[in-house]
Amino acid sequence: MTKCGDRNMKGIVVGLFIVMAGFLSYAADAAAEGLTKIADGVFSYIDEKKPIPARSFGANAGIIVGRDGIVVVDTLISSKDAQRFIRDIKAVSDKPIKYVVNTHYHLDHALGNSDFTTLGATVVSHMNCKKNLRANSSTILQRAKNYGLTDEHLQGTRVVEPSLIFNDKMEIDLGNRRVEFIYTGASHTDGSILVYLPDAKTLFAGDILFTNFHPNMRDGDIASWIKVLDYISSMDVNAIIPGHGPL
Repeated sequence: MTKCGDRNMKGIVVGLFIVMAGFLSYAADAAAEGLTKIADGVFSYIDEKKPIPARSFGANAGIIVGRDGIVVVDTLISSKDAQRFIRDIKAVSDKPIKYVVNTHYHLDHALGNSDFTTLGATVVSHMNCKKNLRANSSTILQRAKNYGLTDEHLQGTRVVEPSLIFNDKMEIDLGNRRVEFIYTGASHTDGSILVYLPDAKTLFAGDILFTNFHPNMRDGDIASWIKVLDYISSMDVNAIIPGHGPL
C-alpha cells in the first residue's frame, strides 16, 4: 500500500472510531434517560448526572410492578417531568398504574402527582405528608420558580394531595407481591416514609437517605433521623434506592 493509501486507511479507521465513540456515548446517555432495573419488577431513576431544577434536582423515582398493576414511588418536580416518567414506565411495563406513593411532600418528589391521578392512580402518603403539602400548596409553585424552574417547565403543573393516608404502616397487595409503606418517626421531614419490597429485599428510602449529595436539612429532625437510619441499617435489604444519588 502506498503511503497515501496508508494515511487514508488510518483516517478511515480514526473516523470510524470517532463515529463509534459518539454512538456509544449517545447510547449511554439514552440509557441514562430511562429507568434502571434494580430487581425483578423494580425499576428506578438512579444517580441523575444533571441535578438541575429542570431534572428534578436529581431526584430518584421508581416503580414496583406486580401481577395486577404498578406502584409508583414519587412523581418528580412537574407535569413535564411526570410525563417523561410515564413514558419511561410504559417502556418497561404495560400494567396499569394503580398507586402513587409520595415518600414526602417536597416539590421534587410530589409535584407530578396530577399526571398520575389523571391516569386513575390513587396517591398515598403519610398523614403528615398530606398535611405539609396542603399547608404549602399556595406557595410551592412559586418556590419552584425561585429555585430555577421556568413557567414553560411548570406548565400544567398543579398540586394534588394524597387521597389515601396512613400513620405507622400500610401494605399494598399487587396480586403476587406485597409493598410495605413504613413510618418510624420524623427524619428528613416529619412525614418521610420508607417503601419496602420484601420479596426483592429492595428499599426506596426517599430523602431519608442521600448518597453523594448533601441532604436538605430544612425540615429535618436530626435526633430522630439518626434513629430512622439505624432502623434502615437493621433491615434485610439487598438494594437501597436513595432519594438522590447512586444505589
